[in-house]
Amino acid sequence: MNKKLHYRINCTQANGSAIMDMVDNALQITWETFIEHIDKQDLIDLFPFYYWRGYNKKEDVANLVIWEDYAVSFWKSKYKERLCYYVDHSRIEYIFY
Repeated sequence: MNKKLHYRINCTQANGSAIMDMVDNALQITWETFIEHIDKQDLIDLFPFYYWRGYNKKEDVANLVIWEDYAVSFWKSKYKERLCYYVDHSRIEYIFY
């Protein structure tokens, strides 16, 4: 089994040129591929306002799941020469490596 990658930084905290390189060379991937490689709990902690089927019991939300949100996409790239996966959430990149 592959080692799961952890959330490290988002684009508002990171080096601008490194982010541009990462985005320019990224490959869009599916939710299924993304979640295979990253730590699920990190993602849940990062985005607690989503409904996580089988992950939490919050019933006070509109049952919106991250993989169905039109403002979210999933990517594979390199950040500072390191393999990374990131979620683009409303044009903010949340990077896992």
